[in-house]
Amino acid sequence: MTFSILAFDEDNKLMGSVVASEWPSCGAAVQYFRPHVGMVNIQHMSDAQIAEFTLGEVERGAKPDQAIAAATAKDITANQRQMLCMDMKGHVFGYTGAKCEGEASIAQDEHVIVAGHKLPSADVADEIMCAFQRAEGNLAERLIETVKHGVALCKNDNLKSLALRVYHVNYPKQRFYPVDLRVDFDDRPLEKLDELFKKYNENERRGIVASPF
Repeated sequence: MTFSILAFDEDNKLMGSVVASEWPSCGAAVQYFRPHVGMVNIQHMSDAQIAEFTLGEVERGAKPDQAIAAATAKDITANQRQMLCMDMKGHVFGYTGAKCEGEASIAQDEHVIVAGHKLPSADVADEIMCAFQRAEGNLAERLIETVKHGVALCKNDNLKSLALRVYHVNYPKQRFYPVDLRVDFDDRPLEKLDELFKKYNENERRGIVASPF
């Protein structure tokens, strides 16, 4: 089982991704970010080449739906993948292959999209998305709160790996210190993520790093 979220904070110009999975190294396998282009989550037979191709299409001017369409057209195993794509304006689109295992679904709204496979029911993706829309705080805090809600909904003790990434749209200009936190195959993944995020916030680093460029 894996589920993931892409979300955009229009007010603060932040974009983020969170993933929960049974598998270690889910951050490296699922989450892809290209500065000034966007983010892609690819799961259930993740493939870095497909993710990077999709980001390349966005970089060449394609919208997320067009980029995913171009990628799946070239991908002979597309029917076994889930993909989410978000551009720098927060436009989102997702794809689920017909042969993804178990209950595989996508839910999306303005600036947020959720995908998962082996879910307990078809409405879980929608419930996770609604949890994000209700969540409060900055984007990272909202994603953490939402992944906790998603793990509770999934009722799967094997969801032992988590990865959280949040960037400012102007990255790599360091006006916002990026969030890139990972917990791999831990018996207390949510508690560990809380600990890491608390450590991240111990020193106020955001907004004080001046770019030399």
